[in-house]
Order: sequence, then structure tokens, then C-alpha cells
Amino acid sequence: MHTLISVAGDDPGDGVRAGLQADAEMARGLGVHFLGVVAVDTEQDEHGLRAVRARAAEEVEESLQRALVESVFQGEVSVKTGALGNAAIVATVARVMREWPEVSLIVDPVHQASRKHAEAPALLDAEGWQVMCTELFPLAYLVTPNAEEYGDGLAYQSARAVLVTGGDQGQGKEVVDTLYEDGEQREFIATRLPGGEALHGTGCRLSTAIACSLPERVGLVPAIERGRAALRAWMQSKLA
Repeated sequence: MHTLISVAGDDPGDGVRAGLQADAEMARGLGVHFLGVVAVDTEQDEHGLRAVRARAAEEVEESLQRALVESVFQGEVSVKTGALGNAAIVATVARVMREWPEVSLIVDPVHQASRKHAEAPALLDAEGWQVMCTELFPLAYLVTPNAEEYGDGLAYQSARAVLVTGGDQGQGKEVVDTLYEDGEQREFIATRLPGGEALHGTGCRLSTAIACSLPERVGLVPAIERGRAALRAWMQSKLA
């Protein structure tokens, strides 16, 4: 049995959701057992994120360890992270994952909600971002920032592999995702789906879909290709 454990934010909103709810929908749709660990609770409405409350790091650690123990002896397992809130939670996740080096980790470095009220706080604070760069990125099999999160790329130098997703770049007829691995660059290109930019949580779903392929040991590039195909199929179903 394949299991995906997601450590991310709870999205209680209506309609198409992001965070743990998006991860669960994608994983289960791909036939993968899903376990969720809430790192942050959010308040959202039709206009987007209103408030964020981080869970206690000790609570996150206990839940993640329990999920790993429950799943790792039943088959293949991978872990992905989304919104982690603060430095204490990021450091905790890194410490736990160092104890489980056989488990593949994908990090979606979520900073801000794609839709939010002006007063809404970040989904990861500045100190948490620094700890993510120094402690979590080096443990990751893959890090999946969007173009804005990637910036000049300097913060990602400790990562083994980085997939910069281009779906948030709303211009042009094509979506280009770029993989940086071992000093090499590879592009994955697809025709942009009209209306796709309005869908919520596509980044969550892509990293989840890739993570769901990793236990099959297909390799990183095939896992990315499978993940992109799964995301596209989901988007087409929502836009139909």
C-alpha cells in the first residue's frame, strides 16, 4: 500500500480548496492512502485567506511521528509539506524527517496564500523561511516553488532538485515548469488551459501528485510527468 503523509494547512473554505483538503483529494483520486497532519489552521471566505493560527510544534511532531509509524511498516510512504507557519514547526518537521531517511520528502515552500485579505498574515513567517532553507531543503527529494517563490534561486542552493512551476505566470499559450537538478535544467511544457489560473490549490495538487508517484521508484522525471498529467486531468474536469 502506498501512503502519502501531508503536513500542511487546513483549508475550511467552500468550493475548490487548497492545503490538506486539496492534497487528500488528489492522493485519493490517484489510489494512494492519505494521512494529514495539520500544521496551521486557517480562516477563509470567498475572498481568500483571513487568518492563520499555527499549531504547537509538539502537536505537529506527535502527529507526524504517529503517521509515519502507522504507515511505514504497511508499504511505501512519502511525505510532502505545504504551509508550515513558523520556524518551530519547520525545525520540528526537519528533525523528524532526519530520523526517517528512507522516506522521500517533497517540500512545497508555501509563503503566501494565492488569494487573501490585505490583513492576512503569511503562511510561513520570515524566521520559518530561513529555517526551511537551511534545515528542510537539504532533506528534500524535490522542492516545488512557483516562479515568485523561486525568485533568483539563491535560497534553493541547498536543495537536491527544484521544480519551478510556471502555472502562476498567466501570460502566453504555454505553461513551462523547469527542473533544476545536478547542475542541469529541463523544461516540461504544456498548453495553458483557458481559465486554469482561476483554480485554487493547483500548486498543492501538483506536488501531491508527484509525491504519490515516488514510492513506485519510477525516478524523478517520470514522477514529475505523471504528476503534471494528473493535475491537468483534474483541471480539465473542473473547467469542463
